Amino acid sequence: MSSSQPPAGDFLTRKTDSELLFFVKNPGYYHADLVASARRELLRRGVPLTSPAPAPATASAPAQPLEYVEEKNNLPAWILPGVLGLILVGLLTYWVMSQPKAPPVAKSTKPAPPLELRSVETHMLPTFDSLTAADLVRERQAVSARERTDTTATRKYLILARRFWEAENPSAFLIKKATLAPVDSTFPAQAEMTYDKWRRLTSALVYDHKLKPVMQERMDLMQNIARRRLSLLVRMRGNFNQGVPVLTQDVKEDLVELDPLLARLRATSRSGQAGIRVNL
Repeated sequence: MSSSQPPAGDFLTRKTDSELLFFVKNPGYYHADLVASARRELLRRGVPLTSPAPAPATASAPAQPLEYVEEKNNLPAWILPGVLGLILVGLLTYWVMSQPKAPPVAKSTKPAPPLELRSVETHMLPTFDSLTAADLVRERQAVSARERTDTTATRKYLILARRFWEAENPSAFLIKKATLAPVDSTFPAQAEMTYDKWRRLTSALVYDHKLKPVMQERMDLMQNIARRRLSLLVRMRGNFNQGVPVLTQDVKEDLVELDPLLARLRATSRSGQAGIRVNL
């Protein structure tokens, strides 16, 4: 009986080189005899079983027929470094976990020592709000009711008087502090702050505030005291920086001259007439 399929030799002779190479390169898909016959046919034709790499095409060269080329199953470039990194992390983790752990530190049952309170030098001066408020009440009483009818002059006078007592009260505090004991390193800064308070008053007194007679008399006295206080603060701070007592003999003499001026300023009659005479 004749077979319906052509002989293997005729079947393979009709195949192209690329098709025969495909049989040879994929022997798992075909019968071994067919693969062997395809190999013999290729050898008969003089076709190498491994096709060379195609030469780069030029403009004048004809296109070469496509041939089967075996592709290599290359892994991505990042696979190997990633695997090595995982191995390194695993080894490092194992080394850390295998290290002997330090024994827990026993908590001390000894009670903590009590906090020790220490005095710290401060540059801040005490507040004298209550003293200033009482001084302003006295300043209002020192002005007659008739003068207080000028509300504008009264308002300006009380503003200036507030600045005076806001500077005088810390000045008296610093003098008393220096009299009782040697001053410490906070004195220069405190003297500077007090000096600035006096300057707030004297800088405003360069203008004419159109005060009433008694108001002006009292303000002239305040200006006289302010000038003396400024001079004293400058000399006292200079003495401290030079390492000598702040209350030198000349400073003490000037302080004695200030006492009657301050006493005269605080003398206020119920009738509102202060009766002040100022020697500038």
